[in-house]
Amino acid sequence: MLSVIVFGGPAIVSELARAANVSVPAVISMLDALEADSLAHREPSEHDRRAVNVLPTEAGLRVMEAARAQKVQRIADKLSLLTQEKLEVVLKTAKLLEESEARAQSKIL
Repeated sequence: MLSVIVFGGPAIVSELARAANVSVPAVISMLDALEADSLAHREPSEHDRRAVNVLPTEAGLRVMEAARAQKVQRIADKLSLLTQEKLEVVLKTAKLLEESEARAQSKIL
């Protein structure tokens, strides 16, 4: 849930539930835990008095950035073991995935 909040930007609870494919009460439980650990906080929505925005704290941002850096390093370590030929296959595959995602996004918008 923290990664959705950090990398997806501020969101209301119902949006988080939809994004995570879980119930609103499940999201509220997760948010309670994140708030208890000072990783996220809630603030009233400017657009809807009934809603609250969920945002990461500075500590939450640091945790996710550290996790992202570790993940990038693990991927880089694995890629460094590949031959040039296999790296080219990985690059072509990544480009195809990027193009596919762009097409999917254009259909949504």
